[in-house]
Amino acid sequence: MKVAVIGCGSMGTKHINHLLELGHDVSICDINANRLNEVAKKFKIEKKCGNFKELLDLDSLDAVVVATDTAFHTKISCYFAQKGIAYYSEIPISDSLADLRFLTTATIENNVISMVGMVWRFHPAIQKIKQLVQDGIIGKVNTVSSYGGEYLPDWHPNEPYKREYSALTSKGGGVIVTNISGLDYLRFICGDIENVFAVYDSISHIDIEAEDFFMGILQFKNGVFAQVYSDFFQRPVEHRLEIVGDKGKIHWDHNHKIVRHFSLADGVSGNWKEYPYELNNFHTLYKEEMKHFLSCVQEKKETMVPVHDNVLSVIVGVALKQSFIERKMINVSSMKWSNTVEFALA
Repeated sequence: MKVAVIGCGSMGTKHINHLLELGHDVSICDINANRLNEVAKKFKIEKKCGNFKELLDLDSLDAVVVATDTAFHTKISCYFAQKGIAYYSEIPISDSLADLRFLTTATIENNVISMVGMVWRFHPAIQKIKQLVQDGIIGKVNTVSSYGGEYLPDWHPNEPYKREYSALTSKGGGVIVTNISGLDYLRFICGDIENVFAVYDSISHIDIEAEDFFMGILQFKNGVFAQVYSDFFQRPVEHRLEIVGDKGKIHWDHNHKIVRHFSLADGVSGNWKEYPYELNNFHTLYKEEMKHFLSCVQEKKETMVPVHDNVLSVIVGVALKQSFIERKMINVSSMKWSNTVEFALA
């Protein structure tokens, strides 16, 4: 397939490498001429340009991968959606619900295959946990506890982290929206979210403009409650999840590469069962994600994370921020432009 990658930074080059490994015909675009030429030389790519609107002059395209700064994700995705070309966008796709409404409309009206990069949905632990919950192994789910922390300066060690979109409120950064994938996989496992409340701030030595931590409470439409914590100042990386049900619990520790569940199968006593998994390189998940996207494009079927689904996660993130500003719990469906999804699914 003919695929263009727009943005040749760290994520863009990962996607270029995976696309070439998968045997696709790749063209590239970046506004930084030096970076564009370096990447073209490294991967021996001839078709390149500095303006994404010039890509269609180079070749016909089956799909585009948008890996630019966050501020341009919706604009570029919408441009290609209006031309009927499938698109994959890195996250966060936007923190503007108005922009997402415009993009969702263009995607639906032009019958375009879309995908937003929620790579955690491809993680073997998350998929196993979803299966266990769906199979009723722990009975009715009551509560969820999610804990995650990473060190922002380690993301791109050779670049000044305070200038990255993740560190800047003006570019849609901050731990809530940047780590929207954490909220997304809770939706993936437990369903849609009804009410939220959060506290957040910039409190650590990394001293960024946007918030570097948040703690939140989520109430799901099915009655499940979750407490969520995430930060940008923690080393080593930490991700843990615990789900408690009427008949047992599920526990996941990312660093130990194991999912465990305790089940009261006989109603009296129980035991732990473990599901270890192999994941030596997290980046292999991006390759699996890209394979899924392009398979859906080829077969003309909906992806695991179409844009109208991702809107639901973004709305939750925006509602979390609003809850702290207003110092009260926010009903997600009451958020302005929340009818974006209703429109998309109508």
